[in-house]
Amino acid sequence: MARRYELTDQQWRLIEECFPPANTTGRRRSDPYLMLNAIFHILCSGASWRDLPDRYGPWQTAYHWFNSWSKDSTLDRILEKLQVKLNEEGLVDLDTWYLDSTQIRASRAAAGANPRIRHQAASGCDGKGNPLRALLTPGQQHESSVAKQLIGGVRVKTNSGRGRPRSRPQLVVADLRI
Repeated sequence: MARRYELTDQQWRLIEECFPPANTTGRRRSDPYLMLNAIFHILCSGASWRDLPDRYGPWQTAYHWFNSWSKDSTLDRILEKLQVKLNEEGLVDLDTWYLDSTQIRASRAAAGANPRIRHQAASGCDGKGNPLRALLTPGQQHESSVAKQLIGGVRVKTNSGRGRPRSRPQLVVADLRI
């Protein structure tokens, strides 16, 4: 039985193939199932990395895999695979999209000499609340251009291989100050 914030075995089987294969030589890789559950624990609970429960192993390992999977598009492949599955089941509303953004002030350590450094997080979901895309941009970028980037990067694919991916909604509801 999965604990709070953790994937069930059935959920894991849906996305297992999205992870890069382990190297055949060198050090044994951490279990991606365990590392993904560790990442979900941090993201869902709001805890800091250093407060990761011991059952997941060292927090540095989970943090490393979070960064690696973000950079090599593993997390994007998971989102895409789940979007395809939901779309096939008719559970995606591609006619209405919701967008939101927020300003995030960098910590003193991240900002260095300039404590006014900000980032902007923007996310979009469909009419049923399914995530479509998320972006993190420099805070000085205007929200309307972030909205264009966000919408422009959404492509909901199908498994049939017929036609182009759907990328334009009928209605966009945004909480952006333009």
